[in-house]
Amino acid sequence: MKHVVFVLLAALVSGCASIPDSIQVEKSVQLVSYQQVAMAPEQQQGKMARWGGVIADVKNQAEQTLLEIVSYPLISYGKPTTRGDSHGRFRVYVDGFLDPVVYEKGRTMTFTGTVSGIELGQVGDHVYHYPTLNATGYYLWKDTQHVDVSGVIWGGTYWDPMWGYYGWNTWPRYRRPHYYRGSIRINGSNESSGSPATPSSSGKQDTYRHETAEKGLKKQR
Repeated sequence: MKHVVFVLLAALVSGCASIPDSIQVEKSVQLVSYQQVAMAPEQQQGKMARWGGVIADVKNQAEQTLLEIVSYPLISYGKPTTRGDSHGRFRVYVDGFLDPVVYEKGRTMTFTGTVSGIELGQVGDHVYHYPTLNATGYYLWKDTQHVDVSGVIWGGTYWDPMWGYYGWNTWPRYRRPHYYRGSIRINGSNESSGSPATPSSSGKQDTYRHETAEKGLKKQR
């Protein structure tokens, strides 16, 4: 009996720790890191990467969606962990439409894609060099927390792909996870995954659940 219980627990743990199908790659594929692309973008162009982090911005374009992501390290099954410092920011282009209500700021995502190089942009008044991916797959993680990317705090170090790490009190770093009390909790799973060619259908369900929850709150008020 004990042996059966042990086997079941082991299977459950291994199942929970597996990388989602939409962001898996062949074992023979060598993935490049954020730092490798930041330091030598031309050498890494066209290579595969798996990066993740927290959504900072979503821009819907005519035939694709541009997401700006605050990069964080990935744990064994591909989920970003926000306990440490951020690597910096990157951009990722996803074919098709991703609804900003579902893929909202503060949610965590992981992407697989090919490196397209560095794009110039701005974070506030600061000129920023974004390592950039063209997504081949993506995964929106369950919304158990929101990470505040709207503000910054002074102190620590901050990574810029062109200039490297800034010293103490010379550039802000991102706040660690901020848990909101009284946030809307949505029944069921609100994870979403897909490839650019076949967006996940769960996005529509998430949008409906958000709207239903908001209507319920208005009635209570």
